Amino acid sequence: MQFTPIPIHTLRHFNPALIEEYLTMQQSNSFEISIDITYEFDDLSRYFSIEYAYVHATYAGQLLYSCAASFAYTVPWPYHKHPFQFRVTVTDLSALAAALYSIVQGYFDDDEEMLEYSLKAAEFYIEALENIEECKLLGLFQVAMEYSNKFHEGDNEDLFS
Repeated sequence: MQFTPIPIHTLRHFNPALIEEYLTMQQSNSFEISIDITYEFDDLSRYFSIEYAYVHATYAGQLLYSCAASFAYTVPWPYHKHPFQFRVTVTDLSALAAALYSIVQGYFDDDEEMLEYSLKAAEFYIEALENIEECKLLGLFQVAMEYSNKFHEGDNEDLFS
């Protein structure tokens, strides 16, 4: 099966209607959506930055999963900044367009929409901690949890040596 690549940053100036039009023009219903890992971290914020990136990616993947007929994803190693990749096959391009628009707002808008996305991602993460069956991206979720624990436990000994 051929997946049409869509780097999420290419949609950053599109509204939902333009995203749907773009998807339609691809003449495909199978897409590989990639989200670049954009965090930069210093030693003091490394664990929080990784946790934040993986919580956001988990939520993005969950949005994509919710509109997909089939779905797969990769779990990049946190220190190698390979993009998050999601493969989806959909039957409803407008649902995919809405999910992509939400993700774009969460990653590229510097206003209330980005904050709203961050809050929804955090809420989803907290709900998944309480009910793991709701999370369909356990690989990304596990990395987020691991770095959350490291950050909150103050596992910073190696940072100051």
